[in-house]
Amino acid sequence: MRLEKKLEEDYERMKQGYLLRGPEEIFRLSSEISWKVQIYQYCKRYAGAIEQIPELEEKLLSLDNLLEDVYGYLDGLKMLEQSIEWDMLIWLDSQMSTIRDTYGLT
Repeated sequence: MRLEKKLEEDYERMKQGYLLRGPEEIFRLSSEISWKVQIYQYCKRYAGAIEQIPELEEKLLSLDNLLEDVYGYLDGLKMLEQSIEWDMLIWLDSQMSTIRDTYGLT
């Protein structure tokens, strides 16, 4: 429930940020906006499952802006050409990897 609330807040913040831009800039950023909406939808769909892993949920809740963080990570890897499901699985695995390292589970 907390993760869904955070997603909603981050999504609203993202929408408000884009609404402040002009039409030309929104058009230029349409691909980025589309990916962020897909990231939001994916996270929302699996929020219940993610919340079943308390360490992962806490890690995601600690991010300043979940949507921006995921987008930045995937964009940095130049992975935004693939399907969102695979991209998100790779991102979630990277988050779990840091948790496993913290607890010495690797």
